[in-house]
Amino acid sequence: MAIEIPDEKDQIDFPSIMEDYQREQEETQRANIVNTQLRNIGIGTATAYAGKEAIRAAVQPLLQRVGSKASIEIDKYYDPRLSKWQKITMSADHFINNESDEIAKMVNDYGTEIGINKNTNIKQKLVSVAKRDFDMDISHIIKGGNPVNNMGQFRAAMDEDMAIRRLNLSPGETPSLRGKLGKAQRVLRAENAWKNLNDILYDGKITEARQRLFDAGGLHRIEKTNMGKLFSFDNKNPFLNHGNAIGAWGSDIASPEAKITATKIKNSSDIRAIRNAVGKDHMQQMAEHVMYKAKNLNDSNEIQKLATERFKHLQELPSKSYASLHKQVDVIDEEVARFMKAFKYNPATGIGTLQFSPMRKPLPLIGGFNANINYQRYTGKDIIPSMKKKYPGTFMESVGKNAKIKPVKLRKSYLYTDALDLAKGARWVQKNPHITYYTNTEILPYKSYKKSLLSAIKAKEWDKAYASAIRLAKRYGGRIIRAAVLKR
Repeated sequence: MAIEIPDEKDQIDFPSIMEDYQREQEETQRANIVNTQLRNIGIGTATAYAGKEAIRAAVQPLLQRVGSKASIEIDKYYDPRLSKWQKITMSADHFINNESDEIAKMVNDYGTEIGINKNTNIKQKLVSVAKRDFDMDISHIIKGGNPVNNMGQFRAAMDEDMAIRRLNLSPGETPSLRGKLGKAQRVLRAENAWKNLNDILYDGKITEARQRLFDAGGLHRIEKTNMGKLFSFDNKNPFLNHGNAIGAWGSDIASPEAKITATKIKNSSDIRAIRNAVGKDHMQQMAEHVMYKAKNLNDSNEIQKLATERFKHLQELPSKSYASLHKQVDVIDEEVARFMKAFKYNPATGIGTLQFSPMRKPLPLIGGFNANINYQRYTGKDIIPSMKKKYPGTFMESVGKNAKIKPVKLRKSYLYTDALDLAKGARWVQKNPHITYYTNTEILPYKSYKKSLLSAIKAKEWDKAYASAIRLAKRYGGRIIRAAVLKR
C-alpha cells in the first residue's frame, strides 16, 4: 500500500517553530529586564510578548488538528541513547506521519481478519469496520476534517478485540495472550484519554461532554488548579509536602502559582501498573533499604554503602523476578551515584525524599513520569505477644520474658506526575499546561483569590476581601488591595 503524503494544511515545520520559539524566548528574556525596570518606577508592563502570542494563536489550531489524528504512542521514544533534539524530531515525524503508519499497520496485522485483499478500497473498508464493530467514526481518513476518532483509537480497539478472540481458541492451540490483552486495554484507555485531552490542550474548552469522556480514558474529571496545589507546596506537614518536585517539568511551570489543568488516574489496573513500575525500580529499592537499615541517615558514606549493597542483591536476582534490574540499567557505580543525587534526607523533619523517573513505562499516557516519594520511619508494635499467640510453648514464653522486638517500619507519601507534551518542545503553545497524576496525598483544592475577592466585596465581607487582596498583592502588586484596605 502506498503511503499518502499528509494534506498541505497538516504539514507543520516543527524545526522552524522551535527556532521561532527560541528567538521569542531571547526577546522575552530581554523584555523581562525592561519590564522590571519599568515596574520599579511605577510604569506598566511593556508589550514585548506580541510576537510570541501571535505565533501561539497561529500554531494552536494546527497542532490541535494534527494532534487529534496522532496516536499517543511513539515507538522507541524512551531509548536512552536518543538526544533531546532527536526526541523533538521524532515527535514531529510522529505527528506528520502517524495516521498513514497506523493504516499500514492495520492492513499488515489484521488485513486477513477484516477481509482486505488486493481489490479492496482500504480506507472505505476500515471506515466500515470501525463503525460496524466498534461504533467509531474514522471517516475523516476519506473526507478530511477533524476526526471524531483517530486511527490510534481504532488500532488499539482492534488490538483488544483480536486478543480476546485469540484467547478463546481451544486449549493447547496457542499460548495464553492475557498479558497482551491487558496491554491492549491499557493502550486503548490511553488513546481515548489523549484524543480528549489534545482538544482541551489547544482550545481550552472544558465542556461537560468532554468531561464525560475521561471515564473511558481511566481518568477522573479534569480540574483547574496550579502547581502549588498539585504538589502540596503549602502543606505544613513535611511528610505530605511534595514541593521539592515542583520544578520537575520545566521552568515555565516551576512556580507554585503556575496555572495548569490536571487529571487523576482512577482505573485500578493502571494504578496497579504504575505502582509496580515504581516498586520494582532499583532506585526505589535502594531508598527503602537505606531507610530501613541506616543507623545514621546523616552519614552519606553509610547511605552509599547500603545503596550499593541493595543494588548488588538486585543484580543476583533472575531476570523475571519481581525487582530484577531493568535491561537499560547501567553499571553499579553510575546507578549508585545517580541514587545519591536523587535521595535527600532532612534531619530536621526526619523525612527521606527520592525523586526519579522509573525505568519501566507501563502506561503510554504517562510514559516518562516523575515519581516523588517521601519516606518516614516509625517503630512498629512489639511483636512478641503476637508471636506467643501464634507459636505457643515454653520457648516463646522464655523469649517473651526478656525481649521486646519492635521492627522499623516505613510510611510513604507519593506523588506521580507527567506533563502532557506529545509535541516535545511545543508546550508553550498550549492554552494551559496539563499534568496527569496519581497520589496517596490529599490535593488541596484550587482557590481563586480573585473570585474570592469579588465575592467578598459583593457580599460586603470586608475582612475576607482584605485577606484575599493581600494574597493577590503578593502575586500582582500592591495597587489591587487599595479598595479593600479603604473599605476595611
